[in-house]
Amino acid sequence: MLESNKALTFEELENDNLMKIKALKICSDLRGGWDKDTVQELKAFHDDYIEIRKELESYREIVNQGWKALQVAQELTNQQNQMKAQMKFIKENLPEHLPTDQGNSRSNSSSAGRNVVQGASSKEEQNTAKAVLPSDGSKVVKGKKNWKPFQFITVEEFETVPKYIRGRLQYDQVNKAVTELNKTLEAKYALLSRPRNKLRPMELKNVHVFKQQETTETAGTRFVVDSDIKQYSKLRLDTAGRAMLTVLRTLKHLQEIRGPGNLMRYAVRSPTE
Repeated sequence: MLESNKALTFEELENDNLMKIKALKICSDLRGGWDKDTVQELKAFHDDYIEIRKELESYREIVNQGWKALQVAQELTNQQNQMKAQMKFIKENLPEHLPTDQGNSRSNSSSAGRNVVQGASSKEEQNTAKAVLPSDGSKVVKGKKNWKPFQFITVEEFETVPKYIRGRLQYDQVNKAVTELNKTLEAKYALLSRPRNKLRPMELKNVHVFKQQETTETAGTRFVVDSDIKQYSKLRLDTAGRAMLTVLRTLKHLQEIRGPGNLMRYAVRSPTE
Protein backbone atom coordinates (compact mmCIF):
# COMPACT_ATOMS: atom_id res chain seq x y z
CA MET A 1 0.00 0.00 0.00
CA LEU A 2 0.99 3.61 -0.59
CA GLU A 3 1.92 5.63 2.48
CA SER A 4 0.14 8.96 2.93
CA ASN A 5 2.52 10.30 5.56
CA LYS A 6 4.86 11.42 2.79
CA ALA A 7 2.28 13.88 1.44
CA LEU A 8 3.26 17.53 1.86
CA THR A 9 -0.01 19.14 0.69
CA PHE A 10 -3.72 18.32 0.88
CA GLU A 11 -3.70 17.70 -2.87
CA GLU A 12 -0.97 15.12 -2.48
CA LEU A 13 -2.84 13.52 0.44
CA GLU A 14 -6.02 13.34 -1.62
CA ASN A 15 -4.18 11.69 -4.52
CA ASP A 16 -2.56 9.18 -2.16
CA ASN A 17 -5.92 8.24 -0.66
CA LEU A 18 -7.56 7.85 -4.08
CA MET A 19 -4.74 5.52 -5.13
CA LYS A 20 -5.22 3.51 -1.90
CA ILE A 21 -8.93 3.14 -2.58
CA LYS A 22 -8.21 2.10 -6.17
CA ALA A 23 -5.65 -0.46 -4.94
CA LEU A 24 -8.18 -1.89 -2.43
CA LYS A 25 -10.77 -2.30 -5.20
CA ILE A 26 -8.23 -4.11 -7.37
CA CYS A 27 -7.33 -6.42 -4.48
CA SER A 28 -11.01 -7.12 -3.85
CA ASP A 29 -11.59 -7.95 -7.52
CA LEU A 30 -8.55 -10.24 -7.72
CA ARG A 31 -9.52 -12.08 -4.56
CA GLY A 32 -13.17 -12.41 -5.52
CA GLY A 33 -14.47 -10.44 -2.54
CA TRP A 34 -13.47 -8.96 0.74
CA ASP A 35 -11.04 -11.43 2.25
CA LYS A 36 -9.62 -11.21 5.73
CA ASP A 37 -6.40 -9.49 4.70
CA THR A 38 -8.39 -7.01 2.55
CA VAL A 39 -10.51 -6.13 5.56
CA GLN A 40 -7.30 -5.56 7.54
CA GLU A 41 -6.05 -3.26 4.79
CA LEU A 42 -9.36 -1.36 4.93
CA LYS A 43 -9.13 -1.10 8.72
CA ALA A 44 -5.59 0.27 8.44
CA PHE A 45 -6.90 2.75 5.88
CA HIS A 46 -9.63 3.77 8.37
CA ASP A 47 -7.06 4.20 11.15
CA ASP A 48 -5.04 6.48 8.88
CA TYR A 49 -8.11 8.65 8.38
CA ILE A 50 -8.66 8.93 12.12
CA GLU A 51 -5.05 10.06 12.61
CA ILE A 52 -5.38 12.56 9.79
CA ARG A 53 -8.58 13.93 11.33
CA LYS A 54 -6.86 14.38 14.70
CA GLU A 55 -4.00 16.21 13.04
CA LEU A 56 -6.44 18.44 11.16
CA GLU A 57 -8.19 19.33 14.42
CA SER A 58 -4.81 20.19 15.91
CA TYR A 59 -3.97 22.36 12.90
CA ARG A 60 -7.38 24.05 13.12
CA GLU A 61 -6.72 24.98 16.75
CA ILE A 62 -3.31 26.38 15.82
CA VAL A 63 -4.90 28.44 13.04
CA ASN A 64 -7.57 29.76 15.43
CA GLN A 65 -4.93 30.79 17.95
CA GLY A 66 -2.96 32.46 15.19
CA TRP A 67 -6.06 34.29 14.04
CA LYS A 68 -6.71 35.58 17.57
CA ALA A 69 -3.09 36.69 17.87
CA LEU A 70 -3.42 38.47 14.52
CA GLN A 71 -6.52 40.32 15.75
CA VAL A 72 -4.68 41.43 18.89
CA ALA A 73 -1.73 42.58 16.77
CA GLN A 74 -4.09 44.50 14.47
CA GLU A 75 -5.70 46.22 17.45
CA LEU A 76 -2.28 47.17 18.82
CA THR A 77 -1.32 48.49 15.39
CA ASN A 78 -4.49 50.62 15.28
CA GLN A 79 -3.75 52.01 18.75
CA GLN A 80 -0.17 52.77 17.71
CA ASN A 81 -1.39 54.57 14.58
CA GLN A 82 -3.83 56.61 16.70
CA MET A 83 -1.05 57.56 19.13
CA LYS A 84 1.19 58.46 16.19
CA ALA A 85 -1.54 60.66 14.74
CA GLN A 86 -2.08 62.32 18.12
CA MET A 87 1.64 62.97 18.55
CA LYS A 88 1.81 64.42 15.04
CA PHE A 89 -1.15 66.69 15.80
CA ILE A 90 0.46 67.81 19.08
CA LYS A 91 3.76 68.48 17.30
CA GLU A 92 2.09 70.50 14.54
CA ASN A 93 -0.13 72.44 16.95
CA LEU A 94 2.26 72.97 19.85
CA PRO A 95 1.81 76.57 21.06
CA GLU A 96 4.71 78.81 20.18
CA HIS A 97 4.56 80.37 23.63
CA LEU A 98 4.38 78.97 27.13
CA PRO A 99 2.98 81.26 29.82
CA THR A 100 5.42 82.39 32.48
CA ASP A 101 4.98 81.22 36.04
CA GLN A 102 3.35 84.25 37.59
CA GLY A 103 3.74 82.73 41.06
CA ASN A 104 7.51 83.29 41.03
CA SER A 105 9.17 85.93 43.16
CA ARG A 106 8.89 89.49 41.90
CA SER A 107 12.59 89.75 41.39
CA ASN A 108 12.55 86.82 38.93
CA SER A 109 9.31 87.48 37.07
CA SER A 110 10.70 90.18 34.80
CA SER A 111 13.70 88.23 33.52
CA ALA A 112 11.59 85.09 33.13
CA GLY A 113 9.00 86.98 31.09
CA ARG A 114 11.67 88.45 28.80
CA ASN A 115 13.23 85.03 28.29
CA VAL A 116 9.87 83.59 27.25
CA VAL A 117 9.33 86.37 24.73
CA GLN A 118 12.83 86.05 23.29
CA GLY A 119 12.71 82.25 23.23
CA ALA A 120 9.27 82.13 21.65
CA SER A 121 10.01 84.65 18.90
CA SER A 122 10.99 83.33 15.54
CA LYS A 123 14.26 84.27 13.86
CA GLU A 124 12.41 86.72 11.67
CA GLU A 125 10.82 88.37 14.73
CA GLN A 126 14.18 88.66 16.45
CA ASN A 127 15.65 90.31 13.36
CA THR A 128 12.73 92.73 13.32
CA ALA A 129 13.33 93.61 16.97
CA LYS A 130 17.02 94.19 16.25
CA ALA A 131 16.11 96.59 13.47
CA VAL A 132 14.86 99.17 15.99
CA LEU A 133 18.16 99.25 17.90
CA PRO A 134 20.69 102.05 17.27
CA SER A 135 22.34 101.85 13.87
CA ASP A 136 25.50 103.45 15.23
CA GLY A 137 26.14 100.56 17.61
CA SER A 138 25.51 102.55 20.80
CA LYS A 139 24.21 100.61 23.79
CA VAL A 140 20.71 100.97 25.14
CA VAL A 141 20.66 102.63 28.52
CA LYS A 142 18.96 100.39 31.04
CA GLY A 143 16.59 101.86 33.61
CA LYS A 144 16.75 101.19 37.29
CA LYS A 145 13.45 99.32 37.30
CA ASN A 146 12.90 95.82 36.00
CA TRP A 147 9.96 96.21 33.67
CA LYS A 148 7.87 93.19 32.88
CA PRO A 149 6.32 92.47 29.47
CA PHE A 150 2.74 91.60 28.65
CA GLN A 151 2.15 88.14 30.09
CA PHE A 152 1.07 85.15 27.99
CA ILE A 153 -2.26 83.58 28.86
CA THR A 154 -2.92 79.98 29.86
CA VAL A 155 -5.48 77.64 28.32
CA GLU A 156 -7.44 77.73 31.58
CA GLU A 157 -7.59 81.53 31.46
CA PHE A 158 -8.66 81.50 27.83
CA GLU A 159 -11.54 79.14 28.61
CA THR A 160 -12.87 81.55 31.25
CA VAL A 161 -13.37 84.31 28.68
CA PRO A 162 -17.06 84.49 27.67
CA LYS A 163 -17.80 83.10 24.23
CA TYR A 164 -19.31 86.37 23.04
CA ILE A 165 -15.95 88.08 23.67
CA ARG A 166 -13.52 85.56 22.21
CA GLY A 167 -15.80 84.47 19.36
CA ARG A 168 -13.83 82.26 16.98
CA LEU A 169 -10.44 83.23 18.35
CA GLN A 170 -8.01 80.44 19.19
CA TYR A 171 -5.80 80.33 22.27
CA ASP A 172 -2.60 80.46 20.24
CA GLN A 173 -3.79 83.51 18.29
CA VAL A 174 -4.05 85.53 21.50
CA ASN A 175 -0.53 84.57 22.58
CA LYS A 176 0.81 85.54 19.16
CA ALA A 177 -0.78 88.94 19.73
CA VAL A 178 1.06 89.11 23.08
CA THR A 179 4.34 88.51 21.24
CA GLU A 180 3.59 91.36 18.84
CA LEU A 181 2.66 93.69 21.72
CA ASN A 182 5.93 92.89 23.48
CA LYS A 183 7.89 93.54 20.28
CA THR A 184 6.19 96.93 20.06
CA LEU A 185 6.82 97.65 23.72
CA GLU A 186 10.52 96.80 23.55
CA ALA A 187 11.02 98.74 20.30
CA LYS A 188 9.34 101.85 21.68
CA TYR A 189 11.20 101.93 24.99
CA ALA A 190 14.52 100.99 23.41
CA LEU A 191 14.13 104.17 21.37
CA LEU A 192 13.12 106.20 24.44
CA SER A 193 16.16 104.99 26.39
CA ARG A 194 18.69 106.13 23.77
CA PRO A 195 20.57 109.41 24.18
CA ARG A 196 18.95 112.22 22.20
CA ASN A 197 22.22 113.09 20.45
CA LYS A 198 22.21 109.57 18.95
CA LEU A 199 18.74 109.89 17.41
CA ARG A 200 17.94 110.72 13.81
CA PRO A 201 15.35 113.45 13.07
CA MET A 202 12.51 110.98 12.49
CA GLU A 203 13.39 109.14 15.69
CA LEU A 204 13.42 112.43 17.62
CA LYS A 205 9.96 113.15 16.23
CA ASN A 206 8.73 109.74 17.43
CA VAL A 207 10.21 110.31 20.89
CA HIS A 208 8.44 113.68 21.08
CA VAL A 209 5.12 111.97 20.25
CA PHE A 210 5.78 109.28 22.87
CA LYS A 211 6.40 111.91 25.53
CA GLN A 212 3.21 113.79 24.63
CA GLN A 213 1.20 110.61 25.22
CA GLU A 214 2.40 110.31 28.82
CA THR A 215 0.22 111.64 31.64
CA THR A 216 0.11 111.37 35.40
CA GLU A 217 -2.23 108.42 34.91
CA THR A 218 0.45 106.51 32.97
CA ALA A 219 3.10 107.02 35.64
CA GLY A 220 4.58 103.67 36.70
CA THR A 221 3.44 101.90 33.53
CA ARG A 222 4.74 101.18 30.06
CA PHE A 223 2.23 101.39 27.25
CA VAL A 224 1.77 101.30 23.49
CA VAL A 225 -0.86 102.84 21.25
CA ASP A 226 -2.35 101.88 17.88
CA SER A 227 0.24 103.78 15.86
CA ASP A 228 3.06 102.03 17.74
CA ILE A 229 1.56 98.62 17.02
CA LYS A 230 1.22 99.42 13.32
CA GLN A 231 4.82 100.69 13.15
CA TYR A 232 6.67 98.05 15.17
CA SER A 233 4.64 94.83 14.86
CA LYS A 234 2.69 92.62 12.50
CA LEU A 235 -0.49 92.67 14.60
CA ARG A 236 -3.39 93.85 12.47
CA LEU A 237 -5.88 96.02 14.30
CA ASP A 238 -8.89 94.62 12.48
CA THR A 239 -11.92 93.02 14.12
CA ALA A 240 -9.94 89.94 15.18
CA GLY A 241 -7.02 92.05 16.44
CA ARG A 242 -9.32 94.21 18.53
CA ALA A 243 -10.97 91.08 19.93
CA MET A 244 -7.57 89.77 21.04
CA LEU A 245 -6.90 93.02 22.90
CA THR A 246 -10.32 92.74 24.54
CA VAL A 247 -9.52 89.19 25.67
CA LEU A 248 -6.25 90.39 27.22
CA ARG A 249 -8.05 93.27 28.93
CA THR A 250 -10.73 90.91 30.25
CA LEU A 251 -8.04 88.66 31.73
CA LYS A 252 -6.26 91.72 33.19
CA HIS A 253 -3.11 91.01 31.18
CA LEU A 254 -3.54 94.43 29.66
CA GLN A 255 -4.76 97.74 31.07
CA GLU A 256 -6.53 100.32 28.91
CA ILE A 257 -5.88 103.99 29.65
CA ARG A 258 -8.09 106.32 27.59
CA GLY A 259 -7.83 109.95 26.59
CA PRO A 260 -7.56 112.63 25.82
CA GLY A 261 -9.91 112.27 22.86
CA ASN A 262 -9.80 108.94 21.06
CA LEU A 263 -6.31 108.02 22.25
CA MET A 264 -6.16 104.52 23.70
CA ARG A 265 -3.11 103.24 25.56
CA TYR A 266 -2.49 99.52 26.13
CA ALA A 267 -0.43 99.40 29.29
CA VAL A 268 1.49 96.84 31.33
CA ARG A 269 0.81 97.21 35.02
CA SER A 270 3.31 98.52 37.55
CA PRO A 271 6.91 97.33 37.10
CA THR A 272 8.70 94.96 39.45
CA GLU A 273 11.31 96.48 41.68
